[in-house]
Amino acid sequence: MSRTTHQTIVIVGTGYAGCSAALELRKRAFEGRIVMIGDEPHLPYERPLLSKAAIVGVPPLLHPAAHYAAQRIDILAGTRADQLNLDESSVSLSDGTPVRYDALLLATGGTARRLNVPGAECAMTLRTFDDALRLHERLRQPGHMTIVGGGVIGLEIAALARTMGWSVIVLESDQRLMARAVSTHVSMFVADVHREEGVDIRLNAQLIALRNGMNGRVEVVTESAVFASDLVVAGIGMQPDIALAADAGIETDGAIVVDELGRTSSHGVFATGDVASFWHARYGRRMRLENWRHASAHSTIVAANMVGHHVRYDEVPWSWTDQYGMNMQIVGLPADADQTVLRGDPGERKFVALHLREGRLTGATLVNQGKDMRPCKALIESGVTLDADRWRDTSLDLRRLAADVIVAPNVISLSA
Repeated sequence: MSRTTHQTIVIVGTGYAGCSAALELRKRAFEGRIVMIGDEPHLPYERPLLSKAAIVGVPPLLHPAAHYAAQRIDILAGTRADQLNLDESSVSLSDGTPVRYDALLLATGGTARRLNVPGAECAMTLRTFDDALRLHERLRQPGHMTIVGGGVIGLEIAALARTMGWSVIVLESDQRLMARAVSTHVSMFVADVHREEGVDIRLNAQLIALRNGMNGRVEVVTESAVFASDLVVAGIGMQPDIALAADAGIETDGAIVVDELGRTSSHGVFATGDVASFWHARYGRRMRLENWRHASAHSTIVAANMVGHHVRYDEVPWSWTDQYGMNMQIVGLPADADQTVLRGDPGERKFVALHLREGRLTGATLVNQGKDMRPCKALIESGVTLDADRWRDTSLDLRRLAADVIVAPNVISLSA
């Protein structure tokens, strides 16, 4: 589409992806109207902070209201988009008002996944700022907490709760923590860290039910034990919010299906962020990612394509987590590896795990070694191949190697 002033782009979703897309449209000289629709009553805010630090008062905004006004971006906060009419190119709001569009971006994100057991309503979840306010109000008086889910969110909540004096049990149905994100070596390290900090980690734990106990407590029933808890938190991931697209007949596969440009199966309709199942040009396969960096990078590219560009998304995935003052960054796809080598000492909580496939770096996990993130990303992008012993050798300067690859990508060999 063109950049003329009489056109309207509607963005459904006021999270990181929607906000990044709106601002990118202005950077790309789109002069028409931009309307953002979001069911939360807040301006776009920093969602990653909700599980990492104490939250009080107001949400950590991405930008003040004046910034959106200066960019001529209209935000309809606290407004739900109820229906999408593809034939009329309009979105119906919860009060029945139609909003017409020339191009539409679905950045609807998702909702916290609920437990599928009797008594699931006894567990809190964390997805929105209002969820965070409720959780942090409860955290003010320490007691016994059970967290269902040993992924990033569950472990960040566990770390926060421990620093606030809570006794914490983490129940994970898998045989290891953070199984979708990191290698077995790193999973074992993370479990050791949490145990050192006083968290009771229960792996292969099968939840049966939650039920009301005595003195306002919740009984957490597993196959092997019952835990009496003052607070139960479910941290088992998110459910992509595809209802608007699916009800309109747009192709979905549990997420909204888009091509490498961010286009859905319906002309003029795009999708981005957590809700999008996208074709990744670099990896040659479809995937869906849930982190703020992807939301930002993917949405800016999709926004460019909405106004006539033709940019394919090939960003190397990158995410991060902070637990007990320990920073962990994950770059690339560790799950694609057939071997992991360690550089540094996990016992000191400072190391790099390099994830290799046939000698090629497919991913890296960096613990308190953030300075090596960009070199690792560059080495993943380069496809450089070395034998495992060479990767393991700490005399190999990753930053120097990355610089050499960028300057002369075809001269690096097994003997580098």
